[in-house]
Amino acid sequence: MVMGTVIKFSCSFLCGLRTFLSPNLNQFISRSRITAINTSFDAFRGLSTARQQAVEMTGDPGISNVVKWSKDSAKENEVIQRAVNALQKGKLIAVPTDTIYGIAGLAQNSCAVSQIYKVKGRDPSKPIAICVDCVEAVSRWAKTDMLPEKFLNSFFPGPVTGVFERQPSLNPELNPETSIIGVRIPDHSFIRRLAEACGEPIALTSANKSGGESSLIIEEFKYLWPHLDLVVDAGCLAPDTISKQTARLGSTVVDLSKPGFFRIIRPGSAYDTTVRLLQLYGVKEFKDYE
Repeated sequence: MVMGTVIKFSCSFLCGLRTFLSPNLNQFISRSRITAINTSFDAFRGLSTARQQAVEMTGDPGISNVVKWSKDSAKENEVIQRAVNALQKGKLIAVPTDTIYGIAGLAQNSCAVSQIYKVKGRDPSKPIAICVDCVEAVSRWAKTDMLPEKFLNSFFPGPVTGVFERQPSLNPELNPETSIIGVRIPDHSFIRRLAEACGEPIALTSANKSGGESSLIIEEFKYLWPHLDLVVDAGCLAPDTISKQTARLGSTVVDLSKPGFFRIIRPGSAYDTTVRLLQLYGVKEFKDYE
């Protein structure tokens, strides 16, 4: 509120000064100072306009990097484009998924990937999954030729992370110590539309400090907001069908890198349904390989 008052006062002052001096401006002040006043006025006016737009999007005059999102809202496309712009500049953003809130950056941008580890305080040896928009995009970044397309279309989208052998096209500085990659297609329209608009994979991990509790509402990771260019608020992500405790478990992570077999790396929030699906397609559980 204080900042808004200062900006409003400054704009009013500069506007009044320019109006007062305009009739005989050349008599009172040099051309260079005229330019300086005009530049300052335009800069303050631009700052005020930008801040007003942020307030309109967030509904909070004290927050400028939080935007509210809801499916089919009038500002849906505007929010997605703002998120795309931030990611393409190498920035990090917070996004809703079908499980918990995540921190996202472009996977092909090594600086963004490095920043994710820094912001989370994450062990550099711990891999980060990628998010894409559709099944067809999975095979561009991961090797899925040993799996029938029908299975992949049943497996994705949903609260699961499939782990596959990685394709050479994936950024070699993303998880450099392993030959496999976790891939997500969340069943959430925002993150899928965002991935489609970016046209490349999004590095995605939970919005919390490493080892901390997962976040179902944006206020639970408010301490990370200063490190993020944008925070997309889609409300509480916990569905009515499961408890919040279960929802916080995140996606079920399944290693599918060994043809014909699966290994549960993390049970997550969809363990039972995922195992049933794997068994339905004749994929066998293999517990004894690394």
